[in-house]
Amino acid sequence: MIELEPGTRIYVYQNQLDKAMTRDSPTARARCIIMAFYTPEELVKAANLSGANGKRGLDPDVVDAVIGW
Repeated sequence: MIELEPGTRIYVYQNQLDKAMTRDSPTARARCIIMAFYTPEELVKAANLSGANGKRGLDPDVVDAVIGW
């Protein structure tokens, strides 16, 4: 496993990064990496990144690591 962004303590497998890098856009790459941490059902329940509108949101440490990457 490798650290997604140095200092974040958020780790992914190299094959997950390789898969993400085959995507054409930064948004598609980020979506692919987010899927390494969450199931589709969890993403539906979270509804957004920040937890706005009374939703749970995603772990801010994971979101920050993906954005930094």
